[in-house]
Amino acid sequence: MTIWPAGNVSSRTYNAFIADISDRVQSEKNIRLLHAELVANSLQLEQSNQGLKLSSYSISHDLRAPLRHIDGYARMLHEDAADTLTGEPRRYLDESANPRGVWEHSSTTCWTFQDWDENPGNEAK
Repeated sequence: MTIWPAGNVSSRTYNAFIADISDRVQSEKNIRLLHAELVANSLQLEQSNQGLKLSSYSISHDLRAPLRHIDGYARMLHEDAADTLTGEPRRYLDESANPRGVWEHSSTTCWTFQDWDENPGNEAK
Protein backbone atom coordinates (compact mmCIF):
# COMPACT_ATOMS: atom_id res chain seq x y z
CA MET A 1 0.00 0.00 0.00
CA THR A 2 1.27 3.44 -0.88
CA ILE A 3 -0.25 6.66 0.56
CA TRP A 4 0.53 10.21 -0.48
CA PRO A 5 -1.13 13.59 0.15
CA ALA A 6 -3.39 14.96 -2.57
CA GLY A 7 -3.79 18.66 -3.22
CA ASN A 8 -2.37 21.25 -0.81
CA VAL A 9 -0.83 20.56 2.54
CA SER A 10 -3.68 22.12 4.56
CA SER A 11 -6.33 19.74 3.21
CA ARG A 12 -6.67 16.33 4.72
CA THR A 13 -7.07 14.48 1.45
CA TYR A 14 -4.87 11.54 0.65
CA ASN A 15 -4.57 9.16 -2.23
CA ALA A 16 -3.84 5.49 -1.66
CA PHE A 17 -2.67 2.75 -3.98
CA ILE A 18 -3.21 -0.83 -2.94
CA ALA A 19 -1.62 -3.65 -4.87
CA ASP A 20 -2.13 -7.35 -4.35
CA ILE A 21 1.35 -8.85 -4.04
CA SER A 22 0.27 -12.32 -2.95
CA ASP A 23 1.43 -13.81 -6.29
CA ARG A 24 4.83 -12.21 -5.83
CA VAL A 25 5.12 -13.49 -2.26
CA GLN A 26 4.15 -17.00 -3.37
CA SER A 27 6.68 -16.86 -6.24
CA GLU A 28 9.45 -15.78 -3.85
CA LYS A 29 8.50 -18.63 -1.51
CA ASN A 30 8.66 -21.09 -4.42
CA ILE A 31 12.07 -19.73 -5.44
CA ARG A 32 13.40 -20.22 -1.90
CA LEU A 33 12.09 -23.81 -1.84
CA LEU A 34 13.60 -24.57 -5.26
CA HIS A 35 16.91 -23.07 -4.17
CA ALA A 36 16.97 -25.24 -1.04
CA GLU A 37 16.23 -28.31 -3.19
CA LEU A 38 18.99 -27.33 -5.61
CA VAL A 39 21.50 -26.99 -2.76
CA ALA A 40 20.51 -30.41 -1.40
CA ASN A 41 20.85 -32.01 -4.85
CA SER A 42 24.19 -30.30 -5.36
CA LEU A 43 25.52 -31.72 -2.08
CA GLN A 44 24.29 -35.19 -3.02
CA LEU A 45 25.97 -34.89 -6.43
CA GLU A 46 29.22 -33.80 -4.80
CA GLN A 47 29.12 -36.83 -2.51
CA SER A 48 28.46 -39.15 -5.46
CA ASN A 49 31.31 -37.62 -7.45
CA GLN A 50 33.63 -38.00 -4.47
CA GLY A 51 32.71 -41.70 -4.25
CA LEU A 52 33.37 -42.16 -7.98
CA LYS A 53 36.66 -40.34 -7.67
CA LEU A 54 37.77 -42.60 -4.81
CA SER A 55 36.69 -45.68 -6.75
CA SER A 56 38.54 -44.65 -9.90
CA TYR A 57 41.65 -43.86 -7.86
CA SER A 58 41.47 -47.24 -6.14
CA ILE A 59 40.91 -49.13 -9.39
CA SER A 60 43.69 -47.39 -11.24
CA HIS A 61 46.20 -47.83 -8.42
CA ASP A 62 45.22 -51.30 -7.20
CA LEU A 63 45.13 -52.85 -10.67
CA ARG A 64 47.99 -51.04 -12.37
CA ALA A 65 50.82 -53.32 -11.14
CA PRO A 66 49.03 -56.67 -11.70
CA LEU A 67 47.94 -55.54 -15.15
CA ARG A 68 51.50 -54.56 -16.02
CA HIS A 69 52.62 -58.05 -15.03
CA ILE A 70 49.91 -59.68 -17.15
CA ASP A 71 50.86 -57.42 -20.05
CA GLY A 72 54.54 -58.29 -19.59
CA TYR A 73 53.84 -62.03 -19.64
CA ALA A 74 51.59 -61.65 -22.68
CA ARG A 75 54.34 -59.78 -24.51
CA MET A 76 56.91 -62.43 -23.59
CA LEU A 77 54.53 -65.16 -24.78
CA HIS A 78 53.92 -63.17 -27.95
CA GLU A 79 57.65 -62.88 -28.61
CA ASP A 80 58.33 -66.57 -27.88
CA ALA A 81 55.27 -68.36 -29.27
CA ALA A 82 53.51 -66.03 -31.72
CA ASP A 83 54.96 -67.82 -34.74
CA THR A 84 53.60 -71.20 -33.63
CA LEU A 85 50.00 -70.01 -33.23
CA THR A 86 47.44 -69.48 -35.98
CA GLY A 87 43.81 -68.47 -36.22
CA GLU A 88 41.86 -67.54 -33.14
CA PRO A 89 44.58 -68.39 -30.56
CA ARG A 90 46.93 -66.05 -32.43
CA ARG A 91 44.29 -63.29 -32.41
CA TYR A 92 43.84 -63.75 -28.64
CA LEU A 93 47.56 -63.47 -28.09
CA ASP A 94 47.83 -60.41 -30.35
CA GLU A 95 45.02 -58.69 -28.47
CA SER A 96 46.43 -59.51 -25.05
CA ALA A 97 49.90 -58.25 -26.01
CA ASN A 98 48.52 -55.06 -27.52
CA PRO A 99 50.00 -52.12 -25.55
CA ARG A 100 46.71 -50.27 -25.90
CA GLY A 101 44.64 -53.25 -24.83
CA VAL A 102 41.54 -53.38 -22.74
CA TRP A 103 43.33 -53.23 -19.39
CA GLU A 104 45.32 -50.15 -20.22
CA HIS A 105 42.23 -48.51 -21.68
CA SER A 106 40.29 -49.19 -18.46
CA SER A 107 43.06 -47.75 -16.31
CA THR A 108 43.36 -44.72 -18.58
CA THR A 109 39.60 -44.20 -18.43
CA CYS A 110 39.77 -44.09 -14.63
CA TRP A 111 42.55 -41.49 -14.78
CA THR A 112 40.62 -39.46 -17.36
CA PHE A 113 37.56 -39.44 -15.10
CA GLN A 114 39.66 -38.39 -12.14
CA ASP A 115 41.28 -35.58 -14.18
CA TRP A 116 37.86 -34.43 -15.41
CA ASP A 117 36.51 -34.42 -11.85
CA GLU A 118 39.38 -32.21 -10.70
CA ASN A 119 39.11 -29.90 -13.76
CA PRO A 120 35.42 -30.01 -14.81
CA GLY A 121 35.89 -27.30 -17.45
CA ASN A 122 38.11 -29.65 -19.49
CA GLU A 123 36.39 -32.21 -21.66
CA ALA A 124 37.55 -35.81 -21.44
CA LYS A 125 39.67 -36.81 -24.39
